[in-house]
Amino acid sequence: MKMQKKVESVRRLCGWVVHLHLVMIWGSLHTVTSVASEQPETYIIRMDPSHKPSPFSTHESWHQAILDSSTLSFISPSSLGRSRKLIYSYHHALHGFSARLTPSELKLSAKSSPQYLGLNYSSGLWPKASYGREIIIGNIGTGVWPESKSFHDKKYNPTLPSRWKGECEEGERFNKSLCNLKLIGARSFSKGFKEKTGMNISKENDYDSPRDFDGHGTQTASIAAGCVVAADTSHFGYSPLMSAEAKPYYDDLLAIATLKAVKQAVFVACPAGNDGRVKSIRNGPPWVPLVLITSSEDANKVLQYTEKEREAIVKELKFRFIDEGNKPAPRVAFFSSRGPDPITPTILKPDVIAPGKDILTAWVPNKPYITIDGSEKFNTDYALAFGTSMAAPHIAGVAALLKSIHSDWSPAAIRSAIMTTTRMVDNKFMTISDERTNMAASPLDFGAGLVNPSAAVDPGLIYDMQFKDYADFICALKYTGSHIVGSSRWKCNSSSADLNYYPSFAAVFTKAQKGPKLVKTFKRVVTNVGDDKADYSALLGSDPGMTIRVQPTILKFTQKNQKMSFTVTVELDMKAWNSSLHPLPNGNFNP
Repeated sequence: MKMQKKVESVRRLCGWVVHLHLVMIWGSLHTVTSVASEQPETYIIRMDPSHKPSPFSTHESWHQAILDSSTLSFISPSSLGRSRKLIYSYHHALHGFSARLTPSELKLSAKSSPQYLGLNYSSGLWPKASYGREIIIGNIGTGVWPESKSFHDKKYNPTLPSRWKGECEEGERFNKSLCNLKLIGARSFSKGFKEKTGMNISKENDYDSPRDFDGHGTQTASIAAGCVVAADTSHFGYSPLMSAEAKPYYDDLLAIATLKAVKQAVFVACPAGNDGRVKSIRNGPPWVPLVLITSSEDANKVLQYTEKEREAIVKELKFRFIDEGNKPAPRVAFFSSRGPDPITPTILKPDVIAPGKDILTAWVPNKPYITIDGSEKFNTDYALAFGTSMAAPHIAGVAALLKSIHSDWSPAAIRSAIMTTTRMVDNKFMTISDERTNMAASPLDFGAGLVNPSAAVDPGLIYDMQFKDYADFICALKYTGSHIVGSSRWKCNSSSADLNYYPSFAAVFTKAQKGPKLVKTFKRVVTNVGDDKADYSALLGSDPGMTIRVQPTILKFTQKNQKMSFTVTVELDMKAWNSSLHPLPNGNFNP
C-alpha cells in the first residue's frame, strides 16, 4: 500500500568518522572523484558495437547519448554547462567516437554509487544538506587505517564541533596524532574480551588499538563518510559470509546496544547478512534500518567460478567498458539474506536495498589483498568489495545528509523518509528482480525498494516512533525490562506488537487459526512534514482471495506537523485463497 500525495508541494558529506572498534568521522561524504586537472582534451573512445542498446537506431545516436548522459556532469562540477560535442563517430577501422572530455569524464560507463542513487554535486540533496557538514558518523567495526587518503582533513575547518566529547585512544601502532579534523576519534573496546578469556589481543592477527588489521572497518567507514580521492584511484587498475543463528533480542548484544543508541536519537543502519536464504535476515530489530544489496549477473558468475575452480586456465581475456545500460538494474544479489525476520516475522524486513557489489573502498595495506599461486602477493590501498556490509554505509551516509537538513527528525523519522520514497522498479520499469530466480522479487527480498536519497528530503508524510514505542513492543514479546531496556525498574504497563513502522504490514496467520476468513487490522499514525495543506489517498492492490480496506481512504491535512491516523484491515478468504497458487519467496508455490 502506498499513500499518494494529491496536492504537490510547490557541504561534501561533512560527517565526522569516531574498534570492537568505534571510529568517529566528520567532514564530507565524497566518492572517488577527481582532484586532478579538469581541463578538457580530445580523446578517442573505443566501443564494442555488439553492446549498442536496441533503442538506438544508429551507433552515432548511441555515442551522442553517452555524451549527453547526466552521469557525466556529476563527476566533474567544473564542466557544468559545457557542451560535450561529439567530434567523430567511427564505424570501420574501429568502432567508437572522439570527443572533448575531462579526465574524470573518461570513466564514461562506470557509475559511482552516489551517481547510481541519483545524488548530484550541484543540485538536490547533497548541496541542500551542505554536503553533510557538522554531522558525526560512528562506525562500529574492525577499526580504521588512519593513513588512508579517505580520512585526510585537508580543507577542513580548524576546530572540532563543540558537542564532540569523545577521544582518540592510543595503542599499538596508533597514537593521538593520527586523528585529525576528519577522523576525530577512535577507540578500541577489548577489555571485556581480555577479562573474559584471560587472553591478550593477538600480535599476529590484530592490533591492540583502533588500528584496523582486518580491513572491513576501513571499508565501511570510507563508504559512509570517505573523503574525495584522485580520479585514478582503482582496484589494481580497473567478505566473509555471515550466518550465525538468530538470537532473541535480550541475548543479542547488537540489538541491545542499538536500542540504547536509538534512545539517544542516533540513527543506526546494519547489514542484513549474506546468506541468501529465506529467513536468513540478521540484525532485524525494528529500531534498526536493515539493508540488502543489489548487483550484476556477470559478476556473480565470475565470483562463483573463482570460488569453485582452483586450477583454472585462462584461454582468453578481454577488457571492456562496464555497461549495464541494457540489463535490468538494480537486482537483489543472490547472496543477500532474505526475510522474514526469524525473531519477529510481523515486522517486515529487510527495510531497503542499496549498492553493495563492486564498491571501491579504502583498504588496509598491511596485508595482501590478492595472492596468486600461493606466492605472488599484491597489496593495495583501495579494493573492490561486495556484501551487505558495503550497502549499509550507503544508508548511513544518506541518513547523515537528511539529519543535516532535518536536525529535529528522530531516527524513526529518517528511516521512514528513506523507506517511503524508494524505487521498486528497475531501469526497465519492471519490479526489481531476484538474481537467484530471474523472477520478480518480493518485499521479503528488497523491502521497500532501492533508496532514493533526493526524494527522501521531502517525503510529505513520516511514520514516527519514540523509545517508549520500542519498549512497548519489547513488552509484547514477553521480555522483561531488564532483558533489553537495561533496567529492572522498567514496568510493562502497556504492550503493542504493531509498531508504527512505515506503511508495511506483515499479516502472519498460524495453523491454529481456523475459519473461512482470517482478519488482521493495523493502525498507523502519520505526521505531515510537507506543505500546510495537502491531501493523501490510499492506492490499494491485492491478490485473489484477499481483501484490503483502509479507513479513512483520504487524509486531509491543514497544517505542517499535524498528525492523523488510519487503519488497514487485511481479510483472507481461505476458500478463494486456496483455489489459486501463491508463489513463496523461495520460488516454490503454496496451494
